[in-house]
Amino acid sequence: MITEITFKEALVDAIRFYSEDPSRRSCIAGDRIYMQEDGHKCAIGRYIRPGQEEVFHSFDVHEKNGNIETVVNAYQVQQRKSGRWIGEKEAIAELVNINDATLDDLVFLQILHDEDGNWDSDGLSEFGRETIKQFRPDLYEDVLKETQNVIA
Repeated sequence: MITEITFKEALVDAIRFYSEDPSRRSCIAGDRIYMQEDGHKCAIGRYIRPGQEEVFHSFDVHEKNGNIETVVNAYQVQQRKSGRWIGEKEAIAELVNINDATLDDLVFLQILHDEDGNWDSDGLSEFGRETIKQFRPDLYEDVLKETQNVIA
C-alpha cells in the first residue's frame, strides 16, 4: 500500500509503473476506470485512501470516465449533506494519499494516464513527455531524469 507521497513522487511513480508495462493502465473498452475488479488501477486509483474506495467505485460503475474534478466536487457535496463543510484541498487530502496535490495536479495525472497518445508500447511516448512539459514545466526536467531508466 502506498502511503503519503508528494505529487512529484506520484508522477514519477506513475511514469515508472506504466512505462514498465503500459498494459497496466486501467482501461476497459475505451473507458478509464479508477479500480478494476482484476486489480488494475488508474494513476489516481493507485493512491486512493483506504476507506474511500466506494466513492471512486460509484463513479466507475455509474459515470464511466468520471473525471477527478467531478469526484472531488461530489465528495464535497456529500459531506455538506451530512452537515460538514470542507474545501477542495481538504476533500483531496481525504480522498487520496498525495499530500500536496492540487485539483489541477490530479486532473493532469488523470490526463497523463487516460490519453492513449501519452503512451506507446515502450511506455511514456514523446507526446506524453510534451504533456508533462505543458502541464508541469517546473517538474519536467527532474521527472525525466528520475524516470530515464524506464522511458525510451
